[in-house]
Amino acid sequence: AAHRGLVCVSLLAGSLPPADASAFLSRHARPLFPPVAASSAACSGAPLPLALLRVLLPSLLSRGVEPAAAIQPLIDALHSTSAATPAAATVAASLVLAHPRVALPEVVRLLDSPLPTQRANGLTVLASACRLAGRRGLERRGMAGDVLAWLVPRLSDAELSSRALAAGLFDRLEPARVLPAVAPLLTSPLAEARAAAADAMFASLCGGGGAAAAAAVVDTLRDASGAPAGIAAPPRHPGEIGRDASRCGEAGPAQAAPLLAASLSSGSCGGTQQGGLPDDDGGGEGDSGGEGD
Repeated sequence: AAHRGLVCVSLLAGSLPPADASAFLSRHARPLFPPVAASSAACSGAPLPLALLRVLLPSLLSRGVEPAAAIQPLIDALHSTSAATPAAATVAASLVLAHPRVALPEVVRLLDSPLPTQRANGLTVLASACRLAGRRGLERRGMAGDVLAWLVPRLSDAELSSRALAAGLFDRLEPARVLPAVAPLLTSPLAEARAAAADAMFASLCGGGGAAAAAAVVDTLRDASGAPAGIAAPPRHPGEIGRDASRCGEAGPAQAAPLLAASLSSGSCGGTQQGGLPDDDGGGEGDSGGEGD
């Protein structure tokens, strides 16, 4: 019943000019909030309640509703044990970008959930947010460093789908950030983590390209090998990567340099990376949202 009522309200608002529709929804924010919350809990895969929440949230916060209470419908939707639909993930991502201080912590908490589906929901929303913001948009918002810190642990996730999605998201981050943070995983005793780390580095380099990406490779090789500034560790033949990988359980940080060189020299952009997103440095629709909340 709550969801049917929201459909009727949405149809009514859609029949009005945009300015009048916004004023109508803002004026009725408080009475609309309970059915939005109920529908989010009952229909976790439906994008409509989250879309309405994004419109109502500024009015709710300005009228004294506690942020934790106002964002509860988003929490209910994402904590479902069913996978978030692409439409719901996109709407949730736009809400996160518009109100990062209120909504983003809830998405981040999902990344450490013991339930694989909830971790996947958090990653899916984060992926949509990265797509909407674009690489430069994440830098402008000051989110790039945080996104990197959230994604690196997911490269060792027990679920292949989560590792693949996380690795693909690194195309939204600058190689200068990614390579130093991810290179140590090339010496992980877990073959899955090593593979995901290589995919993540390829994604970042393919998304960045040019002189900046090359400089990031050189700097990471030099730092990992302990060579003086201006001297990069010599790359090794790609055929040696298998022998190096077999000793990863005993390798230390210094071994990341030859492994990185071999991994990068044997890869190519446009390969079979999973979970990658199309290039979009234009700042997408997510940049249109305010960041004041």
